[in-house]
Amino acid sequence: MQAIGYKELVSFFDGTCRLEESVSFIKQRSRNYAKRQFTWFRQESDITWIDITGLFDPEGVFGKVLSAVEDRMG
Repeated sequence: MQAIGYKELVSFFDGTCRLEESVSFIKQRSRNYAKRQFTWFRQESDITWIDITGLFDPEGVFGKVLSAVEDRMG
């Protein structure tokens, strides 16, 4: 029940919150969570970021990841 969305949707189903408000709260909590993740990742020095911008097929993404792994392995 601590995952993003549960508490907000329970409020909607209980009638204590409108659907629009619940969606707004879910979006805000999602943004806050993403910000905390980026803050944590910035402190990790051994992360390889892989740019998959514009890749929508799983094979293309897998190819990029495989290439990055091979580069790190030498």
